[in-house]
Amino acid sequence: EAADSGCFGLNVPYQIVRPELMDFAADKGLSVFIWTVNEAQEMRKYAAMGVGSITTRDVAALLLVKQQWRKESAADEL
Repeated sequence: EAADSGCFGLNVPYQIVRPELMDFAADKGLSVFIWTVNEAQEMRKYAAMGVGSITTRDVAALLLVKQQWRKESAADEL
C-alpha cells in the first residue's frame, strides 16, 4: 500500500523490524525509518540492518554510534 500510495518509506516502531521486512521494503523501493530507539546496542543492530533513519530520545548515544560506525567503515575501506 505504501509503494502504491507514492510513499518513499515506512516509519515503524523498531520492535517490528526484521530482515524480512527490510528485504520486502527494499524490493518495493521503500526505506525503513524506525522509532524510538534509546539503547546504543539496538541502534547499532538496526543500523547494520540498513534502516534509513533512527529516532531516539538519546541523541548523544546515537551520535556516538554514528561516529563509531564511520570509523569502522573507514577502517574497512583500507
